[in-house]
Parts: sequence; structure tokens; C-alpha cells
Amino acid sequence: MKNILLIATGGTIASKDNGNGLTPSIDVNILLDYIPVIRQKCHVTGISLMNIDSSNMDTSHISSISECIMNNYNDYDGFVITHGTDTCAYTAAALSYQLINLSKPVILTGSQLPIDVEKTDAVMNLTNAFIYSCEDISGVFLAFSEKLIKGTCAKKIKTKSFDAFESINFPYIATIRNNIVEYNINTFENIMTSGNGFHIKTDMCTDIAVITLFPGMNYNIFDYLNSSCRGVIIEVLVLEECQIIL
Repeated sequence: MKNILLIATGGTIASKDNGNGLTPSIDVNILLDYIPVIRQKCHVTGISLMNIDSSNMDTSHISSISECIMNNYNDYDGFVITHGTDTCAYTAAALSYQLINLSKPVILTGSQLPIDVEKTDAVMNLTNAFIYSCEDISGVFLAFSEKLIKGTCAKKIKTKSFDAFESINFPYIATIRNNIVEYNINTFENIMTSGNGFHIKTDMCTDIAVITLFPGMNYNIFDYLNSSCRGVIIEVLVLEECQIIL
């Protein structure tokens, strides 16, 4: 059986109601107690790297995840990361670029409900993440609601539905049906083993801004951005085909 490392970072999946709302507080070993069947599929070790709400995730936390993977890389065949859903897609994208020459699966997952509440989606998502982590694939992926999504293409589009994430401009890598992984045949080249010499590069620039163009906006904001940021991402509506009928 393969050796898989679970890296817990907090999020809703590990939260409990302390009387003032949900707070990440469930230990990684307690998370594993909810999915005992997974120990029949792989050898599992858990690390509680941090226990934070994903809204508090920043670049230093993401770098810590990369460093944890690097420090344990030779001892494990795959990695599962539990993470809050609000920023999970950001972390998946960042890790995709920080983990260089990755030749093992790194699977992020989370849940819309805590793992200890009735009808939670956490048990299914965490179980599926381990199933994916035992596959002979490489790369960073997000496992959610039976789907496996490429780390750079995941986006949270729903706040309450269990089917919270979609793959943007790229097909799903795979789905799980009755504990069996079914791959999309058009994505094989994106999940094959990378080259040797795994290492990490954790430098990330935070002097950036994202703005959305809208009619009537004050373009003086660009004067401020020019003096404050090293880069600006402008979101605009692009029409592939526009036909005007008079």
C-alpha cells in the first residue's frame, strides 16, 4: 500500500461551533477517525500544520504548505491537504507553480459543512481525496464532490451547494463512481509524471491588484495603481462573437 501524508490547515472541514460561530479546531487525527475505511487503501500519517479559517490564508501560509511537502517528499507517495473552501482554489493554483518538477499527487479538499455534523460532505470529499492520492498521477489537484480538478483551473462558484467548484476552461481530470476513478481521456497529458529534481520556489509578489472594468468608472484609479502596484489584472467582458442588427 502507498504512504500518504494528510496535511491539515483548518477550514470548515475541521471546524466546531464554539458559541460564536464555526472555528477551526479539530485535530488531524480526529479527521482521520471519520474515515477509518481509508486505512484499508493506504498507510496514512497526519500533520496539523495550522488551524485557520481560509479567509486568513496568505502567501506565508501557502509557502509553509510547500515547505511541508518538500520536507516530507521522499517519505510519501502522495499528499492530501484539507483546506477551507473560500481560498482553496487560490492555494491550489499557487502550489501548482511552487512545487516544481512534482512527480506525485497533491490533492486539496475541504467541505461545505464540518466533518462532525449530520449529512456533511466532508467524509465523501476526504475519502475521495485519498483515493485520488493513491493514483499514479502527478500534479496539484482539487478534489470536491467526486470530481478531480486541475489546480490552476478550479474556481468556487457556489457558497452552499456541495457541488461548489467548477473547472474553468478545462475539462475535469476525473470523477469517482462507486470508489472507482474514471479519467477524462483528454486530460492524460496533464497528469503524467514530471521530471526529476523536485524543488520548491515560494517567492510570491503581493504588490498586485485586480480590478473589474465597468461603465462610468473613475479611471484616475490607474494613477494610484501605477504608483502602488507592480502588476494589475483587469477583468473585462470579452465577447467571442458580437453581431449588431440595425
